[in-house]
Amino acid sequence: MKSGTAVFFGCTITAVGAYYDPGYDGNNAHLTGNALMLECSPSPEYFQTLNVTIIGGIFSSAYGYAVELAGTSADGTHDTSYAKINISGAPALYGYLGETNGFVYP
Repeated sequence: MKSGTAVFFGCTITAVGAYYDPGYDGNNAHLTGNALMLECSPSPEYFQTLNVTIIGGIFSSAYGYAVELAGTSADGTHDTSYAKINISGAPALYGYLGETNGFVYP
């Protein structure tokens, strides 16, 4: 997911693909092997924001993260300030590389 608003409520997402580092590719999204990949691609021209709420559920990845947040852009900056991630309801987050890639969420 690159921009917009989404709520994941009590869902189960399982990833079994190989892990790849996220990278910028215009409007395309790379397969990363994460259960949920949140790719923040800020654009000063369009001011795209990313708002995600996870309430409960199960997110698991055999080779990546349960949830990964990355900032990618054509100029190589890695800005994730356009993203707002809320995780509540004690979801089960299982990932071979970890629950998350270290981003802080309330």
